[in-house]
Amino acid sequence: MNTQKIKNKIEIVAPNSYRHVQIPKIEKMPIDEFMALPPVFCQRQTDYRAPKIKKLLKKRFFPSHLDVAVFEYPCGARVKGNGNTRDVCWKEFKEDGDYHIIPSHVKATIYQVSNDDEARDLYYTFDSDDSVEKAPDKITGVYRALGLSFNTAKIAKGNIGKSLQYCSDGRDSNSTSSRSLDWFEVIKDFKDELTTLDKLRPKKHFDANIICAALMMLKRHGTTNPRLIKGLKQLNDKRKGAQDPKDGTDGITKILEEWDVNKIFEHKGTDGISMPRQQDFLICCFEKWMADEKVIIYRRPSECKPGSAQRGKGRRKNAYETFWDNEEN
Repeated sequence: MNTQKIKNKIEIVAPNSYRHVQIPKIEKMPIDEFMALPPVFCQRQTDYRAPKIKKLLKKRFFPSHLDVAVFEYPCGARVKGNGNTRDVCWKEFKEDGDYHIIPSHVKATIYQVSNDDEARDLYYTFDSDDSVEKAPDKITGVYRALGLSFNTAKIAKGNIGKSLQYCSDGRDSNSTSSRSLDWFEVIKDFKDELTTLDKLRPKKHFDANIICAALMMLKRHGTTNPRLIKGLKQLNDKRKGAQDPKDGTDGITKILEEWDVNKIFEHKGTDGISMPRQQDFLICCFEKWMADEKVIIYRRPSECKPGSAQRGKGRRKNAYETFWDNEEN
């Protein structure tokens, strides 16, 4: 026995007792009933994953394909919590007349949720970093929840995780006290900037570094700032301005040159060392553009030597690392 009774009949649980749990109800649910349920409000975009899942479902049936999760609210309303991509595939099979691939029933585990916050947290237990759904899937799920849609493939598919992570670092949406990255808060914080950037239809050379710096500049100078929009368009069009060894060149041209010849940074990385260094360069060039000043020589910021808390004497701080210091988040 791992419990004991006392006089007032309060049960004392011994320290080595297992947690008492209630097993969720499981229903044998007709497939049409499951397909009629709406998806959970924060469900990721399924369009990009559906083709791959369709091939798997066609190749072979496994009993595990029947396992789905349904979230039930106090009012009795139900939503599909897990199995949404399979749901899309089954509906397409039905439209094509391939009924033999569609199961007649699913095994639905019914989870009780109190509100959307609880539903979202529960959804992410199916959507952990150890599962097939990674950052892009989480990001597109937030797009759906916030009613956002984009035309640029890289943004629409959520392939901007590093850009969002670094551009938000130090803001309220991604403060140093946060235990983990909250994609909802970050994307909500930068939704206007993302929308503006998407309208510019950024081309392939807008990599993680440039997108990050562009979002930061849009946040600082505003999404309708004529000078900034002009510069971003010039950068997107790869239009270089005049270059002179003595007088330098405009900030946008300096960026284009570096991204062509890799003179300062041989490799454009997104790790914790490379990204801040490259962001410093990009931000300095962008700010020179905004001030209508020429870039003549780019001097790297001071960096502390290993084991030292002192920066190089007379050297400046990294523009990226101090970017939000005087900003109202």
